[in-house]
Amino acid sequence: MIYNFSAPAKINLGLEVLNKRDDNFHNIKTIFQFLDWGDEISLDTNTEETKIICSDLPQEENIIHKLLSILGEKNVFTKKIKIEVKKKIPFKSGLGGASSNAASVLLALNKIFKLELNSKELFRIALSLGSDVPIFIHGESCEAFGRGEVFKKISLQEKPILIILPNCKISTKEAFENIGSFNNKPKNKKIYINHFETWARKKHDEINESFLWIEKYNEAFLSGTGSTIFSLFNNFDEATKIMDNAPSNMNCFVTTTLNNSPIKNEIKNYGV
Repeated sequence: MIYNFSAPAKINLGLEVLNKRDDNFHNIKTIFQFLDWGDEISLDTNTEETKIICSDLPQEENIIHKLLSILGEKNVFTKKIKIEVKKKIPFKSGLGGASSNAASVLLALNKIFKLELNSKELFRIALSLGSDVPIFIHGESCEAFGRGEVFKKISLQEKPILIILPNCKISTKEAFENIGSFNNKPKNKKIYINHFETWARKKHDEINESFLWIEKYNEAFLSGTGSTIFSLFNNFDEATKIMDNAPSNMNCFVTTTLNNSPIKNEIKNYGV
């Protein structure tokens, strides 16, 4: 049988690095919100061998492969499945694509195969995969602390959003390794402060040029460590009008922010 579900992108409304921890991770402060846009995943249970199909990424390098390995080592899940990911979220874009893929597959497996993993167990597995995976298990917009896995409820409006996807890629690992080598205070006071914005703009001309263009019309922000830039609007007409005036070589689109990930509603009847 084939099951279909989504893996939504996330944005960071600000990203402040507070300090480095003893485990070499960093304590952060951020706000997570989801997008009504992301990857699409199909899971086929009728297969003789486990296979993961995802763009040009080798199966062994896919975070879903790591997830299945962890579940297999714990003897939680050992069945053969075929997973195909239709990618929309670019790699190393600050939108949590890989993390969202892993979380959606974990939630779907738990439901389809009645693994009966409780919330604590799901979060433990998620955090072992990466700092951004827990928010996709949580599935609700929130303020986040710690590595990004300590959540505080927050009330946010769902708004039209213009997303700009530069061609350049930013490694989260590289960004955090360089956090002490640059002035992380943005030049202009913004409602959401991202400590990586100045560094990303200096490192990549394309990011800086994208900021300079969109900031002629509206305030803009970096998501995560980059490279994605976004701008929030009060109505779709305004956002669409600005998008239509974008430079011809700019990859951008308009969608909306979401306070709840669609994945839990999509899989609620699976395994019943």
